[in-house]
This record gives sequence, structure tokens and C-alpha cells, in this order.
Amino acid sequence: MMLVTLPRTATLGAVARTTALLAALPLLLPPSATARGGRDATVAATRTYDARLTSPSARRNLSFGLAQALHGAHAIVGAPGANRRAGAAFVFARSGDGFGAATRLVAEDRVRRAQFGWAVDIEGDTAVVGALGADGDPGAVYVFGRTDEGWQQEAKLVASDAAPDARFGWAVSLSGDTIAVGAPGANDRSGAAYVFRHDGASWIEEQSFTGAAGSALGWSVALDQDVLFLGAPLPDGGRGRGMVFEHDGDAWGLATELAGENADDAFGVGADLDGDTLIVGAEDADVGAHDSGAAHVFVRDAEGWRSEGRLAAASPSEDARFGLRVAVSGDVAVIGAPTGRSPIDGEETGTAYVFLRRDGRWAEAATLVAESGPEDAFGYVAIDGRTVLVGAPLHDEPRQDAGAVYVYEVADVGLGTPPGPGPDRESGVQRSPDGSRVLISKDVSGALGVERWAIVRDLGDETIIGNVFPADGSAPAFVFCRPLLREEDEVALECAVADPCTASPCLATDWRDVGSVRVPASFLELPPA
Repeated sequence: MMLVTLPRTATLGAVARTTALLAALPLLLPPSATARGGRDATVAATRTYDARLTSPSARRNLSFGLAQALHGAHAIVGAPGANRRAGAAFVFARSGDGFGAATRLVAEDRVRRAQFGWAVDIEGDTAVVGALGADGDPGAVYVFGRTDEGWQQEAKLVASDAAPDARFGWAVSLSGDTIAVGAPGANDRSGAAYVFRHDGASWIEEQSFTGAAGSALGWSVALDQDVLFLGAPLPDGGRGRGMVFEHDGDAWGLATELAGENADDAFGVGADLDGDTLIVGAEDADVGAHDSGAAHVFVRDAEGWRSEGRLAAASPSEDARFGLRVAVSGDVAVIGAPTGRSPIDGEETGTAYVFLRRDGRWAEAATLVAESGPEDAFGYVAIDGRTVLVGAPLHDEPRQDAGAVYVYEVADVGLGTPPGPGPDRESGVQRSPDGSRVLISKDVSGALGVERWAIVRDLGDETIIGNVFPADGSAPAFVFCRPLLREEDEVALECAVADPCTASPCLATDWRDVGSVRVPASFLELPPA
């Protein structure tokens, strides 16, 4: 089930900036953090999009793509800036290999500045849309059903203890006949969450939860059948916490409590559930760079919930907000980093990463890119099966901050399998748009067969970083090299390799020097500018 969490301004510390945002009505301001660190390189296949969704109205400041969800034949996209921030949402139905025309959803009461569309979810013939409220309103959630006449509003949900500035509807998650709603501003920002269940005739508030003082419980919610996760990114100096509840047939009971690794990690800012797999984002974790972000995977077995590892970008950058949005479907996870640097041109466009699980281990398999521009906030993710949506709510085409959503079909993304047999597969060398790097995808004949090198060469310091896909189809190795000796037909590289890694990303102790590695001289040939 998909969930939606709020983007945060990024000019303050983790706790201060979150508290400041909760204290006032969100205004859809663009994130202002600048990714300054990290290595501008990709270590996994780079994938461009298969289709793009946009709002039919294409007006300014729509923030189309701030929230999206996908289930089966339908996708829903929120545009909370539409109608002068009254908001709207759009439902797209699959048509053949793509999505057809959008159906526009609006609240029947059309509350001014309510930002309807801030949070969305969809399953079967039911769609749920959160509206934060305006001018001190507590917020509301709207439920739509699909009939022969189309999508119609069926209910408006409010909290039984509704209070000003609660931000009820900040996050929503739908599973069957149950809806979970987050209200992180409730109780003076202690936060709250609510579960509603359909009794066959109407939606009834089943149970509510209250957070500890100042914890912002309900910042993220994730629901799948009998499991409910509630995120609270503020406790313990911004370390963040999360609570997992399980339903025993009568009520929701606490199964386990989770916490971030360090202060200021903001663990719980984003989350998603699929079956017995839970992913929780920690957008301010320091993993290879300051505030680069991380995501934690937990799985449920006969003994309860346990950690299955930590995900992070192989090439982290400062303030990337990796983990602000997370999504999981089966053995595929997608993690958004809306202020991360593009692996193509190094601009702060935002990025999204695909991770695959094999035998209980996760590895980065692809980096998703689009024609987004600087500060487009590309990285608001959703997934169902092998179809991925990535929103860029601040995309400026055709109007400023109109927003866009990009569709990726990742069924062919594999882990450690080169793209096709032998030398006939496509290869090449391409200069990055800013001319500072060269993207190289080439085959190298090794002792065990033909290897595929997918690497980036930095023309400034001549370093090379990327993946080597072994001929036997095993997991790829990370490589970091410098040119050592140039000959007529070959180049000797001085390389370090991380294969395998004991964690994601690789630890310093995982790297080992392998000495001289010979590759074709074409690796250092420059393509036309």
C-alpha cells in the first residue's frame, strides 16, 4: 500500500525545520537544500522513463506529483496547489501499454486553501485523498468510489477529537476496508493517527493513537491488511521512532517499536508496507555524506519483526533526502531522494533508486532519471508490481511548478545480470551534458568470459567509478579506479573493488585493492563534445 509524507524545507536542522513546518500552514515551498558532497557517479544502470503524466489544466503552482499511488489498473496523483490551493487529484486508468485520460477529483465542499491532494492512495474501486485544511482547520480525508457513472465522493472523514492545526490527512494509507490517517500536528505537535473501517454501510473511526510529546506521530502511515506502521520522526533529538501495530481481530495492539540509529536521522519520515516487508525512511541519516539519507528494511517472520538491512545510495550526496519517500512491492523497493544530484549532469534535480532483494540481501539495481531540471524535486515515488511512478512536483514545464509524474516499467531490471549475451549487446561512450564526465558502457573480455563495465569517468580528477557485471551472472562488483599506464590498445587501471559488501552501502572495510586491471584503450577516448 502506498503512503504519502510531506516534503520539508531543508535550510534548518532536522528537528528545527520539521517543527517550524508543523507550526504553520504548508505552502508548497520548494526544498532549498543543496547537494554538495558525494561522488557524481552512478554505480547501477541508469533508466529513463517510459511515459509521463501531467495535469490536464497545466497551470502554475499545481505541485502535480507531490503525492501519487498505484494499484492494478489505476493510478492517482495529487495536485494540492490546484485551484489556488483548494487542491485536486487525478485518476488515470491503464489503457493498453500506458495510461489514458485523467479523471479529476475535487472535494464537494471545496474548502479554500485546504490543499486537497496532499496525500493519496488507491485500491480497487476506492480512492482516498487527504486535505490538510487551512487557516487553523483540523483537516479532512475524502473517500471516492468508482461506479458505472465514474468516480464519486462517498464520504468525508474527520477525527473524533478534531482540533485546529492537527494536519489530519497529512498521510493516508488504504488496505481493503480500512483507512489509516496521520495527523502529526495534533496535540501541540505530539501527533496522532486514526484508523477507520467500513462497516458495510459507512466509514467508522475504529481506533486512534496519540504520540509522545513533540514526536509528530502520524508523519507517515503505512497499512497492509493486519499490519499498521506509524512514523514519528522527531523524538530523541530527531532520531525518530516508529511503531508497528498488528490487528488481532478485535483491536490494534503494539507489536514492536523501532528507532533510528542516530540523532537527527528523522527515522519515520517515510514508510511503506507490503506483506511482511516494511521500509522506513530516515532522510537525514549520514551515510557517506552529511544528511544524505537512508532507508531501513524490516521483515516479519515467526519470531516477529527483525531488521533486514539498510539501503543507501551507492554514490551519496549531501542533503539528498534519500528516504523522504519510499515504496516497496515484493522484492522491489524504490527510494526517492528529491534533492539528490542527477547521475547524468550532477544537477540537483532529484533522483530515485531501484533496489532488488535476492536471498535476503538488497542491492541497488537502477537509478531512475528524467528530463527534470534543477530543484524539480524528482523523487516522490510509488510502486505496484514492476510499475514505478516518480513525481517531480516542482517541474516547470509547461508552467512554473506545474509538476509531472514519470512512469517506469522495471520488469527487465535485474540484479547482477548483464544486459544480453556477448559483444552484440549495445555499448557506447557518452559525454555528460555539462561535459565534466563520460558515461561508459562497454564489454571487457576476462578470464571467466565477457564482463560488462558500466562506469563513469570524471574528466577532472580522472577517477572511474561504477559497476562490473560478471560473466556468470552473479551480483555486480563496485569498482573505483585511476589510470595507471596507457598503451596503444589497452589502459592499465589501479583499482579497488568492493565485492561482496557486508552492508548497503559498502563499508570502508569492504574495499580491497586489486592492483592493475587492463581495459580497452577506448575507455579513455573522449566522445565528441
